[in-house]
Amino acid sequence: MNIQSNEARCTSCHAGYGWEDKDFDFSDQTKVDCLVCHEQTETYKKFPTGAGNPVTESKVFPENKKTYHPPDYNKVAQSVSRPSRYNCGVCHFFGGGGDGVKHGDLDSSLFKPGKNLDVHMGEDGQNFDCIRCHSTTLHKIAGRVYTTPASKHRKTLIEDDLASKITCESCHGNRPHKGGHKANDHTDKVACQSCHIPYFARVNPTKMYWDWSTAGKKKDGKPYKEKGPLGKTVYDTKKGSFRWEKNVKPE
Repeated sequence: MNIQSNEARCTSCHAGYGWEDKDFDFSDQTKVDCLVCHEQTETYKKFPTGAGNPVTESKVFPENKKTYHPPDYNKVAQSVSRPSRYNCGVCHFFGGGGDGVKHGDLDSSLFKPGKNLDVHMGEDGQNFDCIRCHSTTLHKIAGRVYTTPASKHRKTLIEDDLASKITCESCHGNRPHKGGHKANDHTDKVACQSCHIPYFARVNPTKMYWDWSTAGKKKDGKPYKEKGPLGKTVYDTKKGSFRWEKNVKPE
């Protein structure tokens, strides 16, 4: 598989303007899109296949029939502030081309969750924004996805980015439970997630399987889509077969 034929689609979520191919200039600071992370009107939209560029005139995206309009730059520029949950979510909740496609624990249910869904972000609980934990120094955002590399003899992406790492212990320490609680004795061997994330995709389904090899089938000579029991597409002539699940137990 190769990203190049679809690069302008994938890079529409990366914080830059015009990343269409291998010739993108990462040293050109004029290509950094500050607004996508900092505007607060929730009206600033990038065109899905526009390599990170908003439209200059109204344009319909064929896949979802949605019309994208040029931003009101005066309005969005005057709204800039610290990134909100919306700023992060418009890309991270829809990574991979749809809601809950790429991550089973990140989807649109986190825009306004209850604390029973997310104890940190719940509006009736701590009501944290993403940046409460994913803190930032000079635009280097703390994360943890690549702390365990798939290949240990190669440099990890997080080392390339020189990004700081966060874990549960960053806030809770290595004895997170009340004094005398037996669970405190487990933290040297047991990951917090083993007990605290028994299931994911509890509100919206997440894509668990994608088979490109089945793409190309047609009905009556025409491309088609088929929806499954969870209301999600399980077959698409253009993209192949999918399997969606809810309340998934982590492995």
